[in-house]
Amino acid sequence: MRLSGRALSLVLASLLVLSACDPFQDSAVSDSAAPSSGGAQSAAADPVLLGGDTIMRALTLLGENYPEGAETGRLVAAGQRGAWNALAQAGIAPRDFDLPRPGASVSDTPQQLRVRYGQIARLHGSKVDPEWLSHEMIRRMADSFEDCHTGFLTPQQVRDQINRLRGTSRFGGVGVILRRDAESGSFAVIEVFDGGPASKAGIKRGDLIVAVDGAELRGLGLEEVVALVRGQEGAPVRLGVSRSGTPLELEITRAQVSAPFIRAGVLTGNVGYLHLYSFPEPLVGQLDQALKEFERRNVSGVVLDLRDNSGGQLDVVTKVASRFVEKGTLFRTLAPGGEKLLHQADGTYWKSGKPLAVVVNSGTGSGGEIVASAIQEHGAGWIIGTKTSGCVSTGQMFQLPDGSALEIATSRVLSGLRGAELNKVGVEPDATVQLSVEELANDRDPQLERAAGLLLGR
Repeated sequence: MRLSGRALSLVLASLLVLSACDPFQDSAVSDSAAPSSGGAQSAAADPVLLGGDTIMRALTLLGENYPEGAETGRLVAAGQRGAWNALAQAGIAPRDFDLPRPGASVSDTPQQLRVRYGQIARLHGSKVDPEWLSHEMIRRMADSFEDCHTGFLTPQQVRDQINRLRGTSRFGGVGVILRRDAESGSFAVIEVFDGGPASKAGIKRGDLIVAVDGAELRGLGLEEVVALVRGQEGAPVRLGVSRSGTPLELEITRAQVSAPFIRAGVLTGNVGYLHLYSFPEPLVGQLDQALKEFERRNVSGVVLDLRDNSGGQLDVVTKVASRFVEKGTLFRTLAPGGEKLLHQADGTYWKSGKPLAVVVNSGTGSGGEIVASAIQEHGAGWIIGTKTSGCVSTGQMFQLPDGSALEIATSRVLSGLRGAELNKVGVEPDATVQLSVEELANDRDPQLERAAGLLLGR
């Protein structure tokens, strides 16, 4: 069984970032799975009016800021589909004023969509929270672009993303990284945090998570699964696990988990190992400390592991790439008006002369892809693993009236030397090496083994 993945871009405010809310960690959040009115209500006197304001603002922002333009009718139709979906999840049949029915042509104006939202929210408010309804409508609008760097963030996701980019992400969880298994559709544990609740409960790499609190996960997305696994600190969660075909049920008590952003060590053969999980603000200082330690130990080479690294702040990406590329253009950004900016190595190259191998996979996205591409184009190291996700652009987050936000792609990112497209293309490794669930379960990592072997001349 082979592992596959995708990156979801979550981009922050006026910072220029290449980022994804990592759906493979139980730090990712989604509140889209529960159409209940029992959640926290808006502080506004009338949440329905606030929801209408939020929908209208979202329509305006998408229309004004998406680089390739946004046709208003298409956005309105997508918003209406979001309303139908919300009603269906709550088990409610549309009333006459909810027309046009699913499948019919939608030709509403934005104002008409707002009126319909208000009617639905006031009639069905006991079953469908008005805030959740407006979020489902906006989510459908953003998703209609089919752009991995354009999407909707709930207020909680906004807060989590800010903490993630600052390197201060903490949450109630079990301490694992998950990826979807391409063949079974289950969710494979690819890493267990040392000392975390999952580790103490006996969860192992290669385990397949098939149920949470008795609910099967078939048909759910990664965000929805991690939202089920994550919860209040001290609260128990029951995980249904398949281990080499044997079913298990483990009860784990959630605890505060800090999302890692770097892990450094030395492998057999005196090979330095760096796993960068993301590119938050504090990363560069810790990276430099690790490189100094490698110098002290006179390592024979360095493996840079970018698997499932889906991005972070653009300036941090540039600084990390500059440690491994001595000079020249690392990447280019292309604004909608055609303005091109070349991002150069900043002169902080790690002058060790040690060979470098970079490990990537289909979960490597955005900033991770930029670093891998720069190293590959400049001949600074080998790229090992599987093709990256092809989710590369810069973006900006726009606040909405209720504290939620829209992330909107604003600039294309091209490779540094060739000016090659990276978005929807990805980075092809120099040596393709697969990694299966069975290999994980047997504590094998052929991608890492191949990378280290190249450095040792094997």
